[in-house]
Amino acid sequence: MRRNRVRRRLRAALTELLVERGCPPGWYLVVVRPAATDATYDELRTAVFAAFGRFGTGDE
Repeated sequence: MRRNRVRRRLRAALTELLVERGCPPGWYLVVVRPAATDATYDELRTAVFAAFGRFGTGDE
């Protein structure tokens, strides 16, 4: 049950990132550690945005 909650939160954060930052379409491999089960949505969102930080900035 906790794993599914993390999946839903992570999927929502990734969707938000793709829309907000305009990331290129494709497949993204995301590895999540067990500690993610204790993270809030905001913490997961912050981690996702930090990991994909440069997408959509024009600095590539």
